[in-house]
Amino acid sequence: NIKPNGGTNINEALMRAVQMLVRASNQGLINPRSVSMIILVSDGDPTVGEIKLSTIQKNVKRVMREEFSLFSLGIGFDVDYDFLERIAMENRGMAQST
Repeated sequence: NIKPNGGTNINEALMRAVQMLVRASNQGLINPRSVSMIILVSDGDPTVGEIKLSTIQKNVKRVMREEFSLFSLGIGFDVDYDFLERIAMENRGMAQST
């Protein structure tokens, strides 16, 4: 279970999201004609767990295996849009900032 504690663990959140998609796919719960995607809503500033941006990028690319798409939605006043865009573009997605 993920519990709110005031920090942002982008790496763990994305790892768990991919695990959930893989599990659902393996159990036949996803329509094969659908697009499986993850939508990350964040300011792009990891403060808990793995905080090195390049490591998070590598981890996400490794587990996504070009099977899923990642879309990033940057929120807040100090968004690291460059990171959110890189991580999305590397994983068949796109980024937008609000």
